[in-house]
Amino acid sequence: GDYDRAIEDLSRAIAFKPDLAEAYSSRGVAYANIGDYDLAIIDYTRAITLNSDDAQSYNNRGVAHYKKRDYDRAIEDYTKAIERKPDFAEAYYNRAEAWLHLGEWENARSNLTVAVAMGVDIIGGFRNEYASVPDFEQRNGVKLPEDLAAMLTPQQ
Repeated sequence: GDYDRAIEDLSRAIAFKPDLAEAYSSRGVAYANIGDYDLAIIDYTRAITLNSDDAQSYNNRGVAHYKKRDYDRAIEDYTKAIERKPDFAEAYYNRAEAWLHLGEWENARSNLTVAVAMGVDIIGGFRNEYASVPDFEQRNGVKLPEDLAAMLTPQQ
């Protein structure tokens, strides 16, 4: 939880070994955790440049773009993560959530279905960001189709 210190330590590691992709990726996570998504994106990009097979860095960079409301770039990164790791369930869920913001219902539905099949608790994931479907709709000025709303609503 001490992200400032982690950033300092990882910066020292990078200064010592500038080709250490894992250090850039980890520092990107620390930057993201303090809300500095621009610096996180820079570090994830450097990690990807050093290791283009790193699905996690693509997913994490996608999350940073998502947090900046750049949903198209987020989807591009989630797609690259899935291309590198086809069983990356979290990336399918993340991509679905970005599709929801763009009103791309069929893409969202299909990605949510894949995520569920892979064992993702999509309702729990959705609840990490939104209190409910009406909360999502109000905050984003969009009305979800009934079937998608049902997928993201706890059953009683």
